Amino acid sequence: MPEPLAAEVVYVLGTPGSNTVKIGRTIDLPKRLADIRRMSPAPLDALWSHPGGSELEAQLHRHFRAKRSHGEWFTFDAPPVPEIEKAVREQPWLNVARRPQGRPPRDYDNPPTLPAHLAATVTRVQDIEDPVAAYKAAREQRALLEEADRQLMDSQRDAILQLRQRKISWREIGEALDTTGANVERIAKRR
Repeated sequence: MPEPLAAEVVYVLGTPGSNTVKIGRTIDLPKRLADIRRMSPAPLDALWSHPGGSELEAQLHRHFRAKRSHGEWFTFDAPPVPEIEKAVREQPWLNVARRPQGRPPRDYDNPPTLPAHLAATVTRVQDIEDPVAAYKAAREQRALLEEADRQLMDSQRDAILQLRQRKISWREIGEALDTTGANVERIAKRR
């Protein structure tokens, strides 16, 4: 019988008494703590952990983005653990009705955020200590994104061409896709 998968935890590592902490996730906290301790010039302890995976980690990273010092490291104005525990308990990221009634959303009300899996990838690359390894990991991830972008552009082009085969004008296709006729024609003819 296969072994059950270990449950992920979101953790907070730091030096007791310091307001700078690392918010991360792992399936093996003792091993992760030992690995990070070997690279740290300061003594580190696991200050807090909670069941959760990439989604909770990404929500905490987004929620505390103003406190990010670098990578997964955050500097708080007060002891961080109570603030992090409160965020996990109250989940303020679920409170979406903050806009006054009747006013349409604007870009600055809902800034774009990366999906959790992409945010986690970015964070993992940012956490790489060795600059050469960090550069190579970033280059590799960018190449994957560029390939995904090419594939998505092909999907857009195919959709436009399918509409065009129905004898729909560039202008009408543009209106249907919330863009201009000139833009959809440019996408369709790009090879």
